[in-house]
Amino acid sequence: MEETAKNLLKEFQKQKVSKESSVLQEAQRFVNQYRALDYLPSSFLQEFNAQLLACSPNVRRFFSTIMGGNEVLSYLEFLEKQIPQTENSENGENTGQSDIVVDGYLPTPESDLMSSDLDDTISISKQQWDEMKAQQKTLMEQTQQLMRQIKSQQQGGTSAQYSEILDDEV
Repeated sequence: MEETAKNLLKEFQKQKVSKESSVLQEAQRFVNQYRALDYLPSSFLQEFNAQLLACSPNVRRFFSTIMGGNEVLSYLEFLEKQIPQTENSENGENTGQSDIVVDGYLPTPESDLMSSDLDDTISISKQQWDEMKAQQKTLMEQTQQLMRQIKSQQQGGTSAQYSEILDDEV
C-alpha cells in the first residue's frame, strides 16, 4: 500500500515537472521569437502576434521568470490594448493583428548609405578650422609633456616608493 502511494506521488511529480517544463519551453520560445522579429519576414509578425495573444495564463506567468520575458509580457499587454482599437477603427471589421507593424531599429541599407553621405558634409569657417588645429597642437604638446613626466617619475621614483612600502610593513 505504501509502495503504491509513493509511486503515485512520484508519478504526479513527474507529470507536474513535465507540464511546467513544456510551459517554460513555450514561454522561452516566445521570448526567442520576439528577439528575432526584426530579422523575420513581416508575415511572421502577424502569426507571432496571434500566437502570443492566444497563449495560456501559465505561459504568461512564466514570462516573469525568463530573461527578456518581461518585455514580451509588456508587448503582449500592448497588443491587447491595441487590438480592440484597431478592430473598431475598421468600421467594425475584425482585422485582428494584421494591421500591427513593428518597425526595426536599423535603417535599410539604401537609406543608411544616403544618410551617411549627407551627414559627412559639415562646413566650418577657415577661422574655426585654424582654431581647432591650434587646439589640437596644444593638446598634443600637453599630452607629450605629461607622458614625459610620468616616464621620469617611473624611472626615478619607483624605487623610493617600493622602499617606503617595505618600511611601512616591517
